[in-house]
Amino acid sequence: MAIGNIVDKITKDAKKEAARIIKVAEDEAALIIKQAKEKSSQKKKALCLEANAKINLTENKELVEARLEAKNIILEEKQQLIADVFEKMLSSLKSIKQTEYTSLLKKILSKLKDKKAEVIFSNKDQDVGREIIKGLSGNLSLSTEKRDTSGGFILKEGKIETNYTLLGLINSQREKLEPKVANTLFNKKDK
Repeated sequence: MAIGNIVDKITKDAKKEAARIIKVAEDEAALIIKQAKEKSSQKKKALCLEANAKINLTENKELVEARLEAKNIILEEKQQLIADVFEKMLSSLKSIKQTEYTSLLKKILSKLKDKKAEVIFSNKDQDVGREIIKGLSGNLSLSTEKRDTSGGFILKEGKIETNYTLLGLINSQREKLEPKVANTLFNKKDK
């Protein structure tokens, strides 16, 4: 088989694997979002009842304070629910099968293989990392340094480090995903 065909096959297989992993993560996220919506609705109702009771018992100043407090509590709960979704995403990524995890690392590292950089893994990922880097033709090398991470790796180019840990990958997408998660959790179509 020609090298080009091998590369094409590897790329095609990696894309299929990535799509499958993303589908699994999306399904997990959908379930988490559904559960979070139910939890949010129950808490919102309880908070609204509590806020309405305060409103009926207070004068105008206390009324304004109670509404503000209820909004802050709801906002805090919403923020916590959003944080819970991202924590569950990380937990879901941490619990994928070793073969899927290895494929994910290979896919990311293959995109970075031409960089002249060291790859820093955690103690638990040293062997997997060594094998992946050995299998890539490129300028990446395995660092002797180890980091305490939840998975993934750190790419070190001289003094510059780029975070490709699982938590780092999720956080890098959080700004983009947070509005979508919030919209899904707190969509006001029921009013």
